[in-house]
Amino acid sequence: MNVRELTRNQLVELKQNYLTEKLDQDGQSPSYGELATADETISDEEVFSYYAGTEFSEDDFSTCDNENHSIKETIVEKLIDTLTPVFQENYHLDKDEVRELIDSNMTEEWFKHIHELAIHWSNK
Repeated sequence: MNVRELTRNQLVELKQNYLTEKLDQDGQSPSYGELATADETISDEEVFSYYAGTEFSEDDFSTCDNENHSIKETIVEKLIDTLTPVFQENYHLDKDEVRELIDSNMTEEWFKHIHELAIHWSNK
């Protein structure tokens, strides 16, 4: 399928990947807020233009029917990357143990709160 045939969730995930690639070229990485608001800050047309001619398959995406899945997974990964050094130093937990800790405590309510904070931070 081409970029114009993607579902909304797939397009949002592609926007997050596009943002990450752009910032990575400058030696930067996106903030939680930037990832959370990628759908609003990057136009569909910009992504359509950038990925014109690219053929995608379902395997290219991690999104599922839950519209927040890709955002949630991205935030969890960012949390793991951010918290692992702290937990390693203070509690001697490795990255897998930090992932388990976060995954076991990531309720939908907690995720919504983190997502709202990320949007708030991105607007400052």
